[in-house]
Amino acid sequence: MNSDQNIKNIVSGVLVVDKPIGLTSHDVVQIIRRGTGIRRAGHTGTLDPRASGVLVVLIGPAVRLSEYVAASDKRYQATIRLGSSTDTYDSEGQPTTPITEPVIDRERLVGEY
Repeated sequence: MNSDQNIKNIVSGVLVVDKPIGLTSHDVVQIIRRGTGIRRAGHTGTLDPRASGVLVVLIGPAVRLSEYVAASDKRYQATIRLGSSTDTYDSEGQPTTPITEPVIDRERLVGEY
């Protein structure tokens, strides 16, 4: 076994990746596998291809920790545009109504908390 093989068998850890829009979570893992030569790699949760954000990738023996990382609490942040709609119900569609300025007061937005 050469030294490159030894390193690939020893390397174990967590990569925190800022996944860009347009790539699937699987695409990111494939890029890491090809770039490092480490076959044992996997992500701990799928991000939509239209979403950007943190993707946790485990490599080497650390892949066994996946179920524990995936079970932990997660938080999401989103930007929404109120008062508009599209023909595909997402940001990639064509607007179906004119964008209007929504009337929102703090009480209606926050509720009774």
